[in-house]
Amino acid sequence: MKKISLILLAFIIKVSIVIAQDYPAFSINTGGGFFESIHLGCRVQVTPKNQVGFYYGNALMLYRYKYNSFTVDHQYHFGRVSTLSNRAVWYFRQGLSYSIDNAAYSETKYIFGSICLGREFNISSKFGLNFDIGLSRTLMEKERVKDASIEPWFDIKISDLEVFPCLRFQLYYSF
Repeated sequence: MKKISLILLAFIIKVSIVIAQDYPAFSINTGGGFFESIHLGCRVQVTPKNQVGFYYGNALMLYRYKYNSFTVDHQYHFGRVSTLSNRAVWYFRQGLSYSIDNAAYSETKYIFGSICLGREFNISSKFGLNFDIGLSRTLMEKERVKDASIEPWFDIKISDLEVFPCLRFQLYYSF
């Protein structure tokens, strides 16, 4: 517990230092993506070129089907710097997503790893959107059959695919 408290304190100090600098340090994000589904989260700027994001996603589907995801990612910004945000507009993103696909037939848990290239489009100094595209890989897939009498309509193991495309679109508001 003491170790976690020290890590949390160091994180808060780091965020406080970042907030006092020239660039937006904290942003609220919403959007849609291949693993994140429709998601809401935040990004924290830890250095002028690095951001860390945390997101919760949900497929918003009803009737015996639920899909939830929890994502953490890192963005490294490079290239031309935007005059509106004092941050480079191009970025590399690498992330991990933990997803729970809960259908009537089974519950499947996944961990996905992704590497993407993206671009931010600043509309104002506080508001903008970003889009990224890349490749993903299934790092873990664990299925638990709940009702064997139900036939699955889609019975393909995602882990059988070596790599597959991923994309994400987000709107953000920076503080």
